[in-house]
Amino acid sequence: MHIDGSTTSLFLEKEGHLDRGGPLTRPGYARLEIIFQPAPSILLKGLASKGKLSAETAQQIYAIYVKAMQRFDTLLRTTGGVTALLGLDPMNVREFFGSDGLAFERVTWRLNDAQERAFAPNLPKGRRNRNVLFKGRQLVTPGVWARIRAAAAASEALPAEIVELYTIKGKALWGERKVPAIEASILMETILRNYGFKVLLASGFSATQMKRLRDELTFSTLLNILFPLSLVSSQRARIRAHLGAVDVLRRIRNDLVHGNMSEKDVDPKQVIAGIDGALGLVAFLHAKLDASSKP
Repeated sequence: MHIDGSTTSLFLEKEGHLDRGGPLTRPGYARLEIIFQPAPSILLKGLASKGKLSAETAQQIYAIYVKAMQRFDTLLRTTGGVTALLGLDPMNVREFFGSDGLAFERVTWRLNDAQERAFAPNLPKGRRNRNVLFKGRQLVTPGVWARIRAAAAASEALPAEIVELYTIKGKALWGERKVPAIEASILMETILRNYGFKVLLASGFSATQMKRLRDELTFSTLLNILFPLSLVSSQRARIRAHLGAVDVLRRIRNDLVHGNMSEKDVDPKQVIAGIDGALGLVAFLHAKLDASSKP
C-alpha cells in the first residue's frame, strides 16, 4: 500500500507451535513494514530523538498504521469477500508503541542494512481511556449476578426491540456513532409507526384513510405529535425526557443521512442518551399496551 509517501506492507504470519502443522484454527501475528525511499531527514531525527520530535514522529507512523488497517479492512470485505467481520479497529497510539517485553511486539526501525533499533517515543502523558468492559457499571458484581440468576429462573422473555436496542447501545459504547444512531432511529420510527396506526384505527380511521396517511406520517410527526397526543398529561410528563433524547437522535440521523454532518461531528453522549431514551419509550409502550389488553 502506498500511504503518505511510504510503501507499507502487511504480513500475516502463522505461528507453527499453535497448530502443529494442522489446519489453522487460531490467528497468528501481523507485522507491518513501513518503507521510505529515501527516508526523510526529519523522520530519521525523530526516530533517534527522545524529546518532542519523537512524539511527532510517532504520530506520523501511527497515522500510516491506522490508514493501512482501514484499507486492509475494506479490501477484506470487498476483494477478499470476508463479509463476517466485526471490524479491525486499530489499537490506540499508546498500545501501538507499548510493549510487554516481547521482542516481536516492539516497534523497531533501521536505516538500510543497519541493525534494528527499538523506537520507544516519548508520548505525552494524558488521560488513558479505560476499556468500557472494565468500567464500574459494566462489572458483574455479586449483586448483578443475583439479579441475572433471578431473571433466568423467571424465564421472562424481553421484547425483541429492547434486546435489539441494547445490542445497538453496545456498539455506541465501543465508540461507534453513525451506525448506532441510524439503527436506533430506524427501529424507533418503525415502532412508533406501528403504534400510530393502531391509535388511528382505534380512533375510527378507515383503511383507505390509513393508506393515504402512510407517507405523511414522518418520524417527527409520530414522535412529537401523534404519540404525545395519545397520552394523558401525566404520562407525557413521565416520558418527556425520553422523547427529547430520541428527538435529538432523530435529528442526528437526519443530518448524517442528508450529508449535513459527518461521523466525527456526532456527540457520542447524545447517541447513547438517545438509545437510553428509546429504551425508556419502548418499555413504556409495552407496559401501556399490556395494561390496555387486560380485562
